Amino acid sequence: MQAIELDATIDAHHGLRVELPENVPPGKARVIVLFEAPPSPSKPRVFGEFRGQYTVPADFNDPLPDDFWAGASK
Repeated sequence: MQAIELDATIDAHHGLRVELPENVPPGKARVIVLFEAPPSPSKPRVFGEFRGQYTVPADFNDPLPDDFWAGASK
């Protein structure tokens, strides 16, 4: 299997016309279309949305034990 990359334009009717090089033999082919999708709008963040759903442990700022850095701590 071989691959070639060509630039093409999709028309208003969602059609696509591609002229292939002469060395591409006639027959079945698999066509993959890559296109730039418009970015999805992100939802605005709500300040305090998760307030009360998580409690920071009292030892949060304590140094981590040496065995943590060695990968021995679970």
